[in-house]
Amino acid sequence: MKTIDTITFGTSGYRGVIGDTFTIPHVTAIGLAIASYVKLKQDNPRLILGFDPREGNTTDYADTSFVAAIIQALQAMDVKVDCCRWPTPTPVISWAITHFNLSGGIILTASHNPTHYNGIKLNDYNGAPASLEATQYISQSASTYLIDLPKLPPIQRFRRRYSNYERGFTRHLKNIMFNLFPSHNKKPMSSITISIDAKHGACARTWREISDQFHHLSCRIRHGEPLPDFGGQHPNPTQIEHLTVLQETIINDAAHFGIANDPDGDRHVILDEKGIALSPEEVAAIIAHHLVHQKNTRLTTIMTTLASSQLMCRVAIKWGLHFIETPIGFKYFTPHLEALRHNASLGLAVESSGGFTLSHHTMEKCGFLPGLLMAFICHDTGQSVSQLRQCIYDEYGHYYFIEDAMTVDSSRRSLPTQRDILQPHFNSKIQSINDTDGIKLILEEDQWILARPSGTEPVIRLYSEASKKSQAESLIRSMKSVLNCPE
Repeated sequence: MKTIDTITFGTSGYRGVIGDTFTIPHVTAIGLAIASYVKLKQDNPRLILGFDPREGNTTDYADTSFVAAIIQALQAMDVKVDCCRWPTPTPVISWAITHFNLSGGIILTASHNPTHYNGIKLNDYNGAPASLEATQYISQSASTYLIDLPKLPPIQRFRRRYSNYERGFTRHLKNIMFNLFPSHNKKPMSSITISIDAKHGACARTWREISDQFHHLSCRIRHGEPLPDFGGQHPNPTQIEHLTVLQETIINDAAHFGIANDPDGDRHVILDEKGIALSPEEVAAIIAHHLVHQKNTRLTTIMTTLASSQLMCRVAIKWGLHFIETPIGFKYFTPHLEALRHNASLGLAVESSGGFTLSHHTMEKCGFLPGLLMAFICHDTGQSVSQLRQCIYDEYGHYYFIEDAMTVDSSRRSLPTQRDILQPHFNSKIQSINDTDGIKLILEEDQWILARPSGTEPVIRLYSEASKKSQAESLIRSMKSVLNCPE
């Protein structure tokens, strides 16, 4: 068995292989560290604990229960905890934190990673992903605890204060939608059919609640039962090769579009009525294009990361919107979302990995809101999703975005940033170099390439975009040649 004596949080918490780098001692150490952190920030803290259906994420008191290990650690540090009764999506936990004025929330999930992984995420008092300050403190403290774990007292009884968080979350979504689309308060919408692949994660219960409260939506859910192995489904919704069942059911359901989520519901992918996938930025561009013309609540700001399509920048420039580009990680949107809320202004945040929110919603990415917005836009415009996407291409141009990765020696800590080293590997002239998060090269002819080391694996993630697919592929090959060269 592999042993680790340090615990490192990446952009979305800690993840490890179950029984190897993710065990009861790891979870206990992290639980103690989180408790220590929230007690520094608040007197008498109370947290909410949610989880996806992975192995060990059960509410029983078995020795193999990661849920029980977290509760035991929190109770040992005198931190109160409300535990969900069943697998619950991350955005629902984010909403519950602010709705019930809690100190934060913990979610046991490895997000889109395969079934043999599990993980822990912390959301702060505002519902947003934990800040860099928080994760650095927790990483250091958990590593210290792991060296010599204290013996903890048995679990005491704890209360589940509110058993159906999904209902309150959906009412919150309903308020957002009818504020953004007030005409629907006056006249009923015609029926919109959505095919949904819940991938045997935590999302089906929330989609059923949405279907019940939005009477015009017919949600046809597949793979709804929460299962530890996800029923053999690959949990990453943005990998289109794993969505063949959803593509078939869209056609069989005669659906307006389809949507798939990852196990904890903070990521999404939308497929049009023909089963063809849209990128998260294409979805966001359709939404932004529509909201910028709303009279009651107009869009003012678009936020993306360094790894997101320049399509969003084009939309912002076209309509004079404020455009913000951050390092990778949804937590970097938080101060901007907070500022927008303070000014009662509407902003949109999107990641290329399928993360999305509005400033009027949670400060955590949500895999449900994009589907609702798309349904309302289809109704408002009378257009299909494929027609809406073509309108975006016609208005802002068509870009080809590619993600890739390469394994590197774990000792490699830096990337070359010197223009004289980089330029010989590329056919187009490098116009600028951004080393804020990895290294991003902006080249001529609307091309860019980003290389970014993973925070938790010996992997460098690659992202490229160009107006031609062949150019985007060439950029990936060129960056790989750079990274394969001796430093």
